[in-house]
Amino acid sequence: MPAAVQQIADKARHRLARRFRHLVAHGKLRQVAVAAIARESPGFIWAIAHAAAPQPTG
Repeated sequence: MPAAVQQIADKARHRLARRFRHLVAHGKLRQVAVAAIARESPGFIWAIAHAAAPQPTG
């Protein structure tokens, strides 16, 4: 796995886990916290897709 992809994945894991714990600790329902995390996930998925995509030559 490319280093850039690994770095983005680690950043996503840390941020999303921290955000989930914060929301639940501050009284949000688990279902609401999961929905909030799900809304943030596509941004990281997009970043990984762009980091892993072959670079155009020419």
